[in-house]
Amino acid sequence: LWPVQDTWRAAERTFESVLNLQQDFPELIYTHSSPALFAWLEDHRPDLFAQIQQQVAAGAWEIAAGLWVEPELNIVSGESIARQVLYGQRYVQEKFGQLSKIAWLPDSFGFCWQLPQILKQGGIDYFATQKLQWNDTTDFPHALFWWRAPDGTQLLSLNLPPIGSDIDPIKMADYACEWEAQTGTPQALWLPGVGDHGGGPTRDMLEKARRWARSPFFPRLQFGTAVGFLEEVLIGDGEDGGDGEDGGDGEDGGDGEDEEFRIQNSEFRIQEHGEENPIHNPQSTIHNPYALFTVRDQGEGIPPEKLESIFERFHQVDASDSRKRGGTGLGLAICQKIVEQHGGDIWAESHLGEGSAFYFTLPVDSSQP
Repeated sequence: LWPVQDTWRAAERTFESVLNLQQDFPELIYTHSSPALFAWLEDHRPDLFAQIQQQVAAGAWEIAAGLWVEPELNIVSGESIARQVLYGQRYVQEKFGQLSKIAWLPDSFGFCWQLPQILKQGGIDYFATQKLQWNDTTDFPHALFWWRAPDGTQLLSLNLPPIGSDIDPIKMADYACEWEAQTGTPQALWLPGVGDHGGGPTRDMLEKARRWARSPFFPRLQFGTAVGFLEEVLIGDGEDGGDGEDGGDGEDGGDGEDEEFRIQNSEFRIQEHGEENPIHNPQSTIHNPYALFTVRDQGEGIPPEKLESIFERFHQVDASDSRKRGGTGLGLAICQKIVEQHGGDIWAESHLGEGSAFYFTLPVDSSQP
């Protein structure tokens, strides 16, 4: 724990950093909760507060408040929770001209079952946390779900991705695959920034986001708001939301159990001019001479109708147990891009129940000894 004074300093430092970064990265949209911090800023740094008001009006800063702070919500009284909502919503409406549609509570450790009713009566439509994952005994099974109070009031609720994360393509791809498998939703949320004790996103994170946004291998990256993301989810799901129980019907997993350990052997040969090619891709435009590489496994095999699509980005033959096996569906797409950039070709052959063979060719300079 740290003194309250440290909280004020961390907020001031974080907000200054974000405002400075937004000058160089105008695409950055920042999200923050806790009107209590903005009230302190209004009193002690009115210049900084005025800049935040301008960014909120411009749509570059999201006030994901709903409550005065991120409180403990298990043992406090109902009156206390009601006042958290009242003071928080009254402040953001007065200072920023809008009510907050989301209860952003990543750091609250407990939630009473009447909370959807109280939040909904305070003008809140969405609930977001990450603490449901902080459990060493029970794995909370839902990423996106309707939370229903005893009176029947329900809120669309989101189990947040890790907070304090970098722009890490592997972690982001893993999370996106797991999210889509759980919810059937192809759009995923990511929260880059320095976590505990403030900090917000760093310049390095934002520069990496720009670089990956230009990558042909990576999904489209776009800054946005938490409320905007959840509204998109609702529209995409026909206003039905998710219940976290449907694993989706996306294409799934590799061609064999523990396929990363099932590589049996590899073959390499130089294909000379005029030599008959015993193994070839019938659609290949590659001419002799070339080096031919072969990798085989003894997995479950790939259905013939899916052989062409296995080289698509984020495609997996069987994703139903992708969380257990790992993998993101990016490996073959990246291999194909690299091989083609070097003037080669790549393809696969497979027999169900027997395994698969992956081939790729690379041109060989015959003038070199």
